[in-house]
Amino acid sequence: MDNFFKYTIRIIGCLCCIPIALFFWLYFFTEPPQTVGTTYVGSLTELDPEETPLEDSTMFLELNMKKNTEGNGHELFEVLFTTYMGVPSDKYNEKPSMQAGKYSKGVQFLDGIDYSFEAVRSKQKSNWSILGLQILETGRYVWYDYNFSNAYYYDISYNNDEATSIASPQALHEDSEFVVGVGQGDSFEPVMLRFKNEVTLSYNYIDKYFGLDPSPSSGMVTELFNYKLISDGYLYNALYNTCKSMEQGTYYITIDLGEFFDVYLWNDNTLQFDKLTADVQYTYVTCKINIDDNGITTRTESLFGMVAENDGTVSFPVDDQENKYWQVVNNVELDINDFNVRYSNLNNGYFLTIKNEVVKNLSLYKNLRIKINLELKIDDEILGFDSYGLYGIKIYEINIESDSERDFYFLTNALVEVGNPIINQSENITIKNIDYKEVPA
Repeated sequence: MDNFFKYTIRIIGCLCCIPIALFFWLYFFTEPPQTVGTTYVGSLTELDPEETPLEDSTMFLELNMKKNTEGNGHELFEVLFTTYMGVPSDKYNEKPSMQAGKYSKGVQFLDGIDYSFEAVRSKQKSNWSILGLQILETGRYVWYDYNFSNAYYYDISYNNDEATSIASPQALHEDSEFVVGVGQGDSFEPVMLRFKNEVTLSYNYIDKYFGLDPSPSSGMVTELFNYKLISDGYLYNALYNTCKSMEQGTYYITIDLGEFFDVYLWNDNTLQFDKLTADVQYTYVTCKINIDDNGITTRTESLFGMVAENDGTVSFPVDDQENKYWQVVNNVELDINDFNVRYSNLNNGYFLTIKNEVVKNLSLYKNLRIKINLELKIDDEILGFDSYGLYGIKIYEINIESDSERDFYFLTNALVEVGNPIINQSENITIKNIDYKEVPA
């Protein structure tokens, strides 16, 4: 009995050393979060001129709600995030630079937020066992997330401040992250916001209960401890409830999003955002909020210029009659390789005609924005577009550049039924024989 007691005391002593050793390891050999507890995100200042007023600045977060309290349209709720596209330059620069521009991604909800809760993962909470024999199971953690049935996602790209919006093939999710910044001028510092993507306090909507473990690896009947996953879905629901409580108008409001985001600093050594700033983060974000009691009655009232991805499920008479909305467009660029050449003995050079297979392939798609980019060399002997050389496609823009002084010809009927393209040429090119009367208005 004495030996049994001695061995029991020794085992207990060894077990007590484990958490002490773990504490010393974490304290001395791991890098703790930096002691920066508050992050203030205003506008994306690196993209705007100095002293830009708040109403004209590039906001990280913009909300748009059409309440439809008058019953004259559809209720609409939209969330738009704008992020720097680039990461800061390396240590050889005096200060970080975000010159790559901006990119926006957002989500749209039509007629409220329609959702269910989905168990996305689970794990065993704890087990008690003696000599490998389980004697008590205390339950499992089950993490729930929102599953939306009426969410539509969009991407917005910018070219010289011209916005192009498309229905996005990639939804926002709990792994989404955004590059923003804190401070201005010499004090500017890039940061990355990431959804916490972690378990929180006990789930607010489903109490602890007995039931089947939803994880695919187990069918055991256990006690479930239900938690929520901090993802984009909880943020949308919180913002939606905030907007529903507001009066009509446009607001610039600072809100604390620390419950939803972790903040990471840029590391010049690893060239990554990998420094978590604090254990407890207060993330204050200034956002633009537009509230309207009316419902949406035309796609132009959307931040994305479209509703329900223009999939045909929602139709507005004004849009159908006057076409007052952006289309989902895909940019297609053609070059010299997309054309056949015809040699002209009379003119001692070649004229271009678009290839039949190119016309056939383009005809399979709708809402294309077709650009033709020609880079002419000194010795290529390209003279211009042949008669009916562009026939069969609608062209948005034609860009012609040359290494040398030359004339470029549009032969008669070269622009028949191609729309009304924008024609740009470098200074050393002279356009000849173009007949604008042949171009439909």
